Amino acid sequence: MPFIENQQEFIQRQDCGAPRYIGKRYLFENGAQSFSEFFHIDPPKDKYELARLQHEFLADRLEAEAEAYTKAQTYWHEQSRLNAHYSNPLPMPPDNFEEQLEKGRQIINDLRKRVKELAIILEQSPQAQAVRAQRSHVTERQNRARALAEKIATSNI
Repeated sequence: MPFIENQQEFIQRQDCGAPRYIGKRYLFENGAQSFSEFFHIDPPKDKYELARLQHEFLADRLEAEAEAYTKAQTYWHEQSRLNAHYSNPLPMPPDNFEEQLEKGRQIINDLRKRVKELAIILEQSPQAQAVRAQRSHVTERQNRARALAEKIATSNI
């Protein structure tokens, strides 16, 4: 009989932090996926598929972290600016806003580095190599066609 676990049990078994809801499924940092309460897929064994899923997870997280950073920075800047211009008291940025912004920058820089490392792995995948070979073939064919077109255009009777 197959092993059946609910979504919460699957999340606990993965033990890699909170999943992100991306593309109609929950994606985990370790490459595991959960599509519904009882339909889950463990991380793939293929290193390129694993890198693809981890890249997707981290790129999504990077986007969310960058957006949160920008929102916090904008909000605190606006609150400070308004307090400088108006006499009625508005909430000021927290005392540790610089520390919070620095922590956000560090998280974002770490995520950028990890996304870049995974992109390098993905560039070496058989699929990426096939795409490069196909593009090279198309470019070569286009160059031959241009040369032929030029030769035909310059031929005289």
